[in-house]
Amino acid sequence: MESAKLDEEKLREAACYGDLEAIKTLLKKGVNINSQHSINGWTALHWAAKRNQLDVAHCLLTNGADKTMESFAKETPADLSTSPAVLNLLGSPMTKEKPEESDKNEITPHYLAHLNSGYKVDLQEHSRISMPLPHGRDVVHKKELVFKLRIAYSTDIDFIEVEIDRSELNYQQFLAVCCSELGLNSKYVERLRKLPNTRLRKDRDIQRLQDFQEIEVVLVGSKPKLAIESDSPNIVGPALKNQNQTILY
Repeated sequence: MESAKLDEEKLREAACYGDLEAIKTLLKKGVNINSQHSINGWTALHWAAKRNQLDVAHCLLTNGADKTMESFAKETPADLSTSPAVLNLLGSPMTKEKPEESDKNEITPHYLAHLNSGYKVDLQEHSRISMPLPHGRDVVHKKELVFKLRIAYSTDIDFIEVEIDRSELNYQQFLAVCCSELGLNSKYVERLRKLPNTRLRKDRDIQRLQDFQEIEVVLVGSKPKLAIESDSPNIVGPALKNQNQTILY
């Protein structure tokens, strides 16, 4: 199951970057072509449309991609494209109303601001160099930083593990990777927090991160949820101090 989910993520990544070879390889493996991201509901076709990848969109449609599928924000792939050719392929009007001018202060994720037409999705399952430590934790190859990531105050309290090349450790790239993994628009990110209570603000903060540290993305307007609602019946015992505590029965 974990391997299937990883392949689905790689299919969406390949559609984003226009890696047709990887897409064909993954489809031959039987990857669900209409799988949706668990947070924003985007499919591979959503990404192909967003990045105006005509060849990718054609390949996905030929192999059964559903052009009517909506994201969790009710967006179809055609709603995301600005390419007349892609819109025509998707059966949508080839002209759209001019979008509102974007916020000048909006932060554009690195992977969208700097298109890399030669990018190839890594389909290999890499082995990690491990050695025993006193605390029983394996060491991941030093070229990569592995950190644990989630959205602050979400009902889903599980973390995901994310890898980033240590040579790319700066604040903007780190933010872009976090947004990419969680399917977020960076302009809605208020701050990044290293748990339990440290705000990440600059490149040096990011470069001091150690493997397996827990990072939360705090969205604009989000706030802690009360552990116990005032009208909840039959509550016995004190309220939890925070939502991350686990009750064992």
